[in-house]
Amino acid sequence: MRCFWFFLPYFTLGQDSPCVNAGFNDALPPDAADLDNDQDLTEQTPLDYSGIVERISDFTVDLGAHERPVQ
Repeated sequence: MRCFWFFLPYFTLGQDSPCVNAGFNDALPPDAADLDNDQDLTEQTPLDYSGIVERISDFTVDLGAHERPVQ
């Protein structure tokens, strides 16, 4: 059976998830891939897995690959 990327579910955190704001900011790796194209490779990773949402929203990083946007 083949699995294509467009069949995979998109997992995000619910607003009441215990993973929201439960991470450690100091555990974020450096931005070695320069995801935000600012030429700063020593800053913390600025974007989540989607490449759109800032990795730290509401002062503390969420657990998991996706950051829940502040609403």
